[in-house]
Amino acid sequence: MRALLERSAQRAERDGQVDARAVQARPVPGLRRKWQRPMAANERPAQHRAQMPELHVAQVAQRDAPARAARAVAASRLRWLPVPVMLFWMVLLLLLLLLLLLLLLLLLVLLVLLVLLVLLVLPSAWAQRARRGQAARHCASAVVGT
Repeated sequence: MRALLERSAQRAERDGQVDARAVQARPVPGLRRKWQRPMAANERPAQHRAQMPELHVAQVAQRDAPARAARAVAASRLRWLPVPVMLFWMVLLLLLLLLLLLLLLLLLVLLVLLVLLVLLVLPSAWAQRARRGQAARHCASAVVGT
């Protein structure tokens, strides 16, 4: 509780310093007078900020370089992330296609075996029927006596 009170007192003191600096800040010549935000304790006046843009750009670039590198690595990983997924789906589709072809081949083999079995049985049935007919004709001719 005491730490909270000390922190709030420090914050109020810091806010007072910022307000005092804002009152002391001089306007930039050549610009219209408008509201200016209070300056932070370690901030330079606007004139100095305007004089060193390249230094600021270099500082920002140096500050943001690790984050930019991390974002680039993440982007490259995301760019290549669909490749294993697509590869997985392509392999799965290929396996399903091969399975379908195997089933069709098995169906064709079974159909050929069925036809061969029927063709093996049919000639004996035809031959038996032909023999019966021949025997019947032979018996009929024997009865008639021709």
